[in-house]
Amino acid sequence: MKYFINFFLSILFSLNVQAIRFVGNGGGDAELKIITYLEGLPLWLEYCSTKNTKCIENVDFSFWKTFLVKYQNLNITEIEFVNEKDYAGNPLTSSTSGQKVILTYESLYISNKESRSDSELFSILMRPFFKITNEPLNLSTDSILILPQYKKHPELYVYAFESAAGSKLFSPFQNLNSELIDRTELKNFKIVSETASGYVIENFELGYNLEMQILPLSNSRYQIEFYPLF
Repeated sequence: MKYFINFFLSILFSLNVQAIRFVGNGGGDAELKIITYLEGLPLWLEYCSTKNTKCIENVDFSFWKTFLVKYQNLNITEIEFVNEKDYAGNPLTSSTSGQKVILTYESLYISNKESRSDSELFSILMRPFFKITNEPLNLSTDSILILPQYKKHPELYVYAFESAAGSKLFSPFQNLNSELIDRTELKNFKIVSETASGYVIENFELGYNLEMQILPLSNSRYQIEFYPLF
């Protein structure tokens, strides 16, 4: 069995990767996760804005499509962690390069050493953005299906988000996961390992692994092929 998928990868892929400068002590577990989420947020929003995706329970992709534009206009370039006593109450302020988001250490930790859960941290990060953009969305921790954590393939401009339901593939300006669902009906799989030209994936529906090869064609186009591994 073999499936073929062609897609275009824009040369503007770098616009989806955001470098964030942090101010203050950002070495704790919670702060490092927040920085990771903030850096991955533009790509996550691109993914969530495309058809056949579900990042937050009961939130349609069209919501994220609107929110993505508003978030890009905020031009977030920095994050600062401050003590509660030094917090002025404004979660966003201007910086030399754009805007800076400000979070308190106390909001990120249950105790001095125990950080809040991953979903709680992401919800805390997103609150000021929803407030500033006038998008009234309250993220409950059990509604978050996919966090803005991903791994880029070392040889390809393909990114993989991980969730409790398995792996979700994404390339800049093209949702590979949507292509997979539309053309192969392969909805539930998990990346087992990377290869030089793609991935080995565990197919939850068929009960055996597949080798997924992403082969370059001309003019920045690729062809994806699946081969069963018995």
